[in-house]
This record gives sequence, structure tokens and C-alpha cells, in this order.
Amino acid sequence: MSEMRKEKKMTREDIYKIIDEERNYQDRYHNPKETLEAELVMMKVYLDQALEDWTYKADSRHIIRKVVALGIRCLENHGCPRREGVSEENKNVNIDDYIDEDQIK
Repeated sequence: MSEMRKEKKMTREDIYKIIDEERNYQDRYHNPKETLEAELVMMKVYLDQALEDWTYKADSRHIIRKVVALGIRCLENHGCPRREGVSEENKNVNIDDYIDEDQIK
């Protein structure tokens, strides 16, 4: 069994805290307002690196953390559409309240 599988399963809340730390790091050291296209390219570059690491038996979870945080940054900058029909919990959250249509294009 690999080292990664021997570890205790983390809770969603613990993972969110770590992702939030990564987002704070990104805001300190990187341009926080990239275009949607630039953020997609960055995520792809890091995902390609994670696949290469995995191929050579390296731990790719550090890069996955970066990609997830980049995805969150992208949604913060460009809006996060809700998945319709799944949850009534956030039914009053509307992407149009947070993002200008011109920013999406």
C-alpha cells in the first residue's frame, strides 16, 4: 500500500482551511486579477505537472492543492454559477449579484 493511502482521511473542513492558506499565499505573491483564460492556462500547466509527478511516483498532492486554490481564485474573480436543482440551501445566491457580465467575456 502506498504512503498516500496509509494516511488518515482528512475532513472537508480541514481541507478547506489548507486551501484557504494556499489562496492567501497566492494573493500575497501573485497577480490576483488574471483573465479567465490566463487562470485556465495556469491550472492546466499545474495539472500537467501533477500528472508528470504521479508518473514518476512523486507526491502530486501539493500541486493539486495549488490547482484547487487557482480554481477558487478564478471563481472569485469571474463568478461561480450555482448547480441548479441540487440544493435549496443557497438558492438566494445569484452570480449576477457578484459579477459584471463584461468580466466573464
